[in-house]
Amino acid sequence: MPTGGLTAVNGVLYGTTQWGGLPGCFLEQGCGTIFSLTPPASPGGSWTEAVLYSFKSAADGATPNGSLAVDGNGVLYGTTQEGGAFNEGTVFSFTP
Repeated sequence: MPTGGLTAVNGVLYGTTQWGGLPGCFLEQGCGTIFSLTPPASPGGSWTEAVLYSFKSAADGATPNGSLAVDGNGVLYGTTQEGGAFNEGTVFSFTP
């Protein structure tokens, strides 16, 4: 389940999930993901979903929340609720 709104960059939608992703995270259900939804090449076609990043745990954050922000270069920014040096969350950037 997405945790915030979707952010559009050049027609592609980006978002986060609070759980899921790679196993082995300190959370049993996964530490969350960054994903993309690419529109179909022609009307009536299927959208393509891709998991772009799976959070790993304390070092890079866990359970992302909120919408992603995007800068003029297409870099995405967001926050996590957990992980980081004191398990108080992180601020991250991701270049698709």
